[in-house]
Amino acid sequence: MKKINWGLGAIALCVILLVGTFTASAQALDSVWFQLNISAKGYSVEGDEVIKGGFKTTAYLFLEWLEPDSEYRYILVCNTPKGWSETSTDRFPLTISSEDYIFIPDKEFIVSDPAGFNINISWTALIRAKLDASGEVSSATFSTLGAHVYDGVNPEDDTVYGGASIKGKTIDESKIPFAT
Repeated sequence: MKKINWGLGAIALCVILLVGTFTASAQALDSVWFQLNISAKGYSVEGDEVIKGGFKTTAYLFLEWLEPDSEYRYILVCNTPKGWSETSTDRFPLTISSEDYIFIPDKEFIVSDPAGFNINISWTALIRAKLDASGEVSSATFSTLGAHVYDGVNPEDDTVYGGASIKGKTIDESKIPFAT
């Protein structure tokens, strides 16, 4: 019986240590900015005319750790026809498979650009974080595992649909082209 109790105690301790490690490394992305390259290819529809087209823009993603909820809040900032503006904000629960892989399942961005594109992208993404010896993020990448444009309009106000890709990396706040 004592062997079983020791075994259960050891397992419980390992679980506590692992959860604590994942939570600590996840918090390392608190207040981190990503520069994202967003592209989409697909079709615009005006009446019964279908036209093949594409879209590319740069946006900035800010992550904020929400301690009591153990989740992140994200804010997407795009260069819209009216200048830099927050276009999307949401939360996502912490999903980690190791301390350097963070998955973000089933989220959406509203993406705009100065020319007048305004599209809705549904996506699932992976953040790969590289931590230094002190546990701080030295760099991280963001990439979609799948994404598509499910609604939106181009500058001519035609409806657009298609596939999308979002890739990015961490960026120092001083290099962001708008005041934060």
